[in-house]
Amino acid sequence: MVPPIFAEFKRKNSVSDGQSVYDFLGGAVDSSYKRGWRKNVSPIGTLVKPGYPAPSEWTVDWIACLLAARLAGDRFSVIELGAGYGQWMVASIMAYKTLHPDRPCHGMALEAEATHYEWLRQHVKKNLGGYQDVRTDLMQAAAGYDGAARFPVIKEPDRDYGASYQAAAGMSLMTEVDCFSMKTIDELFAEPVIDVLHVDIQGAEADLIANPGFKGCLSKTRFALFGTHRSDELHKRVRVALEHAGLRILIEWPRNGITSTPFGEIKTYDGAIFGLNPKFENACNALVFGS
Repeated sequence: MVPPIFAEFKRKNSVSDGQSVYDFLGGAVDSSYKRGWRKNVSPIGTLVKPGYPAPSEWTVDWIACLLAARLAGDRFSVIELGAGYGQWMVASIMAYKTLHPDRPCHGMALEAEATHYEWLRQHVKKNLGGYQDVRTDLMQAAAGYDGAARFPVIKEPDRDYGASYQAAAGMSLMTEVDCFSMKTIDELFAEPVIDVLHVDIQGAEADLIANPGFKGCLSKTRFALFGTHRSDELHKRVRVALEHAGLRILIEWPRNGITSTPFGEIKTYDGAIFGLNPKFENACNALVFGS
């Protein structure tokens, strides 16, 4: 089953640049960002007609981004923490612009690893540079607490997207980066509403949810997707924190298993918890599950 929300977005064709992999929104990801993706690149000049993605661990990420874009108001706002190359900030803005090309968007992305941060800058420029009224704040920084963090230097950035200051002990190469709590991130973002918050910070979610300002920030968030790492106990703590902030859990997938979903069986490595403002629950049930 393809979640009905996908059908709200018309599939776009693209002309291959000989280097990128394309999605149904017209988004282009440089194949050098992911080891093994080169085999999926079409020859330069080829007309590419992407379908909707097959069920995978990323299905919940797509659902979060598309729902937020479909149900947003007159402007769109997105924060991605542990952004990598900015896959989900970019996809959600492109989804919103597909529906509302003349309305403003504001995105913020934090990525601490140096190569991934450079790829983030490239990916945003390539995919969002042609739009009007799109502002993006890109920060080479970690998320979790306020201060500085020692962050690993990754030797194989096209393979390893799992770095975290939580796992920096014992690493031979490290660098120091700024680190921000959710409260500070929200103050820097300075938007009255966060349409979608995407968090994939490899265990540092423990610090993020422990900050006293976390609940207040989540109270203004319409949709929040957390990847969970490190332990099942931390997964449960994230769920409790989202519920205490007033969000309703729409989708929850465990860490490291095969999960039976309405979209098919999905192999998960990270856990996933997708919460939403309860006022959107009925609309989301129809758009995600067809009920």
